[in-house]
Amino acid sequence: MQIDQPEEGYYKTRLVKDGPFVPAIIYMEPFTKKLICEVNGEEKDPVEQWIYLGGNRIEADEYNFMMADALHAEEHRPHDAKADPTRAVDIGHNLPPAEAILAAQGILEEAKGISASFDAIEEAHAGVLMVKRLKITGEKLEDGRKEVEAPIKETLAEAKAPWHEVFVSVEEMRQDLLRRLDVFRKVEDIEEIATDYGPKAFLRKTQTVTVISAEKVPAEYCSPDMKKIKAAIKEGEDVPGVLVENDQVITVS
Repeated sequence: MQIDQPEEGYYKTRLVKDGPFVPAIIYMEPFTKKLICEVNGEEKDPVEQWIYLGGNRIEADEYNFMMADALHAEEHRPHDAKADPTRAVDIGHNLPPAEAILAAQGILEEAKGISASFDAIEEAHAGVLMVKRLKITGEKLEDGRKEVEAPIKETLAEAKAPWHEVFVSVEEMRQDLLRRLDVFRKVEDIEEIATDYGPKAFLRKTQTVTVISAEKVPAEYCSPDMKKIKAAIKEGEDVPGVLVENDQVITVS
């Protein structure tokens, strides 16, 4: 990327640090052959903006969604950061955990207010935008949860370490004593070593099962590997004994 040579395309950027992303576009005006740059719907100098846009190229459908979502936020979601992208709000990252959860709950309440059935295309548009917002909110909440859990897991691991080390030492010593007792039992040719206090060492039957020829094991004892089956079907392979049913589900990109 050359910082003084803007390229046509779709981009995203921020108006302020930690603010929400806003859409941007650079295109050639067909009549004047002038390079035009629009950031969040406002015309800007393409050369000045290129340093911020060049590394954030997006697809046309994402640009169109961001434009529509920003307009919807301005008209219907005044508390959403996208309604005023000059303020920094980022659910699940910049907000403390409690505030992030409250913000997400606010979006959830807003979603509940959407009509149960869509009777007009405008209502359907609102539904599509909300699905996208809920997906993004869920991802950010999950990231926030992991961020909160990380130090807890680290502290827990540190707390468990000395207990685990001693447990391993205790178990190794127990197994060593059992091996030595077994040697003594064999040398003395006795079945058990009984004490006067109750505990005794004796032979207990154990059983180890190892599959040495998988193709000979009856089918009723084998569990199909669904992950491998799905991967094979995705590659176009015909897997015997498997029913493939194709369907369509609605999603939002």
